[in-house]
Amino acid sequence: MGLFISEDRSYDMNVRQTGFRRYKQLLSLHFGSWWKIHLITVAGFMPLAFGVLYALLSSSTLILLPASILGGMIAGPFLAGLYDAILRGLRDDPNNIWKNYRRSWKQNWRGSLIPGAVTGLMIGLFAFMGMLLFWWAEVSPTPGTILLYLFSFLLFLVVSMLYWPQLVLFDQSP
Repeated sequence: MGLFISEDRSYDMNVRQTGFRRYKQLLSLHFGSWWKIHLITVAGFMPLAFGVLYALLSSSTLILLPASILGGMIAGPFLAGLYDAILRGLRDDPNNIWKNYRRSWKQNWRGSLIPGAVTGLMIGLFAFMGMLLFWWAEVSPTPGTILLYLFSFLLFLVVSMLYWPQLVLFDQSP
């Protein structure tokens, strides 16, 4: 972890650190497994990406809607598993990270299907809207339209970043 910050001589890996040193300690302990779980999550998003890409290339909303919903339903459990595995690692769960990942799949796959479908649908609609506004339009969009598009996308990201950790931390229905 000494890439951007010089190494601290008083840093001891075996003692639980506080503050920024704790952040460095957690990254040192879990970076490899978190990176692998992230790559699995990216693979889980591939059906959504290919479905949206095919819908954009064919310029068809009839393909976009089911491809986004089904791709999001596939990607939802992967995203819930990623959040759950990382949050369990941050809480110092004594189990192996892969055991935690399998447990999170068992606990969250059913509850993450509907939010995954909504997330996939929103991603597909934003991609299609972006193509309509910025690529296929014969007239360039107004600054107000661009600001509204960017604000709505930012609002979607905020809601998504707040919802998914709560889905895995609390026992709640969608």
